[in-house]
Amino acid sequence: MTQKLFGVGIGFRPCHYGQILRDRPKLDFLEIVTENFLGGGRARRYARELAEHYPVAMHGVALSIAGDQPLDGEYLRRLKDLADLIDSPLVSDHLCWTGIGGLNSHDLLPVPLTEETYRHVAARVRYVQDFLGRPLGLENPSAYAAFAGAEIGEAQFLDRLCRETGAFILLDVNNLFVNSQNLGVDPIAYLETLSRESVRQFHLAGHVVEHGVRIDTHDAPVPDEVWELYRVAARLFPDVPTLVEWDDKLPTLERLIAEAETARSHHAVAQKAELAVLKASARAAILELPPGLAPLPETPPPHGTALEGMQRSLWDLIRHPAGVTPDLPAIHALDPTMPVPRERGAGVYNNAYFLRLRDVAALNVPALAKVAGDRFGDLFGSFLAEHPSRHFSVDRAADAMPAWLRSEPFDDEEFGVPAHVLGDIAELELARSAVFFADDTDDVLPTSALAEIDPEAWESVRFSFVPALRVVSCTCDAWSVVTAVESGAAPEKPKSGDRHYIVTRPEETVEVEEIDGLSARALAAMQSGLGFRAAAEHVTASDEDLETVAGDLVQRLVRWVEAGYVTAIHIPSEGVVHDH
Repeated sequence: MTQKLFGVGIGFRPCHYGQILRDRPKLDFLEIVTENFLGGGRARRYARELAEHYPVAMHGVALSIAGDQPLDGEYLRRLKDLADLIDSPLVSDHLCWTGIGGLNSHDLLPVPLTEETYRHVAARVRYVQDFLGRPLGLENPSAYAAFAGAEIGEAQFLDRLCRETGAFILLDVNNLFVNSQNLGVDPIAYLETLSRESVRQFHLAGHVVEHGVRIDTHDAPVPDEVWELYRVAARLFPDVPTLVEWDDKLPTLERLIAEAETARSHHAVAQKAELAVLKASARAAILELPPGLAPLPETPPPHGTALEGMQRSLWDLIRHPAGVTPDLPAIHALDPTMPVPRERGAGVYNNAYFLRLRDVAALNVPALAKVAGDRFGDLFGSFLAEHPSRHFSVDRAADAMPAWLRSEPFDDEEFGVPAHVLGDIAELELARSAVFFADDTDDVLPTSALAEIDPEAWESVRFSFVPALRVVSCTCDAWSVVTAVESGAAPEKPKSGDRHYIVTRPEETVEVEEIDGLSARALAAMQSGLGFRAAAEHVTASDEDLETVAGDLVQRLVRWVEAGYVTAIHIPSEGVVHDH
């Protein structure tokens, strides 16, 4: 039976994984970032173990409920699988869109607050809830710009959505304060608009101020103004559980739990105080709304209000390589009456687009980033301009980078090594990342399965392999560069010459092993779907005997089955799949 959330919890973040699972501190609940747990391996085990000891809420960033594209079927299937696996008491995302036309910004972009948007979002919420078999929560996101022509306030939008679809609100109090300063939203009026039954979770976090814009960074303690606003929210919605979000510049687990206990104290104070007193104190702390706030227009502007067109305008600003300037035509889709100038607000999204993807890529290809040095940012920016992200996972944003590096006309040795060497390093590192996040499988074949294949069937027999398996062929000793960077040493120029690697995850740790060229070519061919005979022909050199090569491959197959790489044997002529 699904547990109900109560009390105060914290976000479950990688640096605290071991300590939480080992010490099991007294916490009312935990929350995970959904996308970090949609694959297999260690993350999936962590999710299962956590759910044995705590209620675990799921909070996502990739659903894109207001996006223009059909909802991602693979993402939804993984989302449901995880929610069912841990029996999550709350599954939530954001009232936002993340990209357009199949491209992904991996940011939480603001929605046009129109009736068209409402109908679009409501239909998608109903679909997601039917698919998941559970209600969906939507968070009020922080924003740095707003679309012109709003027809409804965000609080009214969310509350109506809850009443008409059965969804619920994850109320981020920090975002509410941030938007009061950036967009001129009255936070007290916002809270008073929401019906009591619509809010089912609070978020608290810290933020920074950069060039007059408050930016939701989750990298600092909860500020005083947010605590003041939280007490009002806690008094209006007394039974709602609270989560402290801290995602960057993370403190010790003890400090994070202390922040959660501070939230518990504020909640207790709020229950004993008069609502009017709490509101007055919050307004005094917030001082006054920034200048520039204008009333909503009675009717939207006559042009450019269609959902796709408005989103396209912001997308053009986000991906503009030279930054956002007032002379860009797309700027006129944004409201000029906000406290934060629309050029500056759009510039925040523009800057975040490049920096976020660059930083995640650097984490996934640290050796490449080390070799490229200070020029990695420009290198990745050029790549991103040609190959914007298309996958829901930000960790997949650099998938096309190895091929791009090998095809780019860099000057020889421009980065100390030829461009194809950069591609080799990137491919090996990205293969490790892919294997780390790959799905689990218990369906591996026993070695005896090969002996059961009829000799005449070997002509067409095909094999399926575990998801956590990659073959990488390089033109140099790329592995030496990767291991040097991991050890903290300065990498030496890798030795040239073909090298082949197999990347696997036999347990929960990714392993890399150098293999011979024939094994690499044959395994890659069979992974691509070639039958055994076709794979043998593919790797047979002109002066080699095909039958000798085929016999050699059988011995390799025995080793691969013993190692747990093979999940099924397909014999098309018999219409049979031999699996575990």
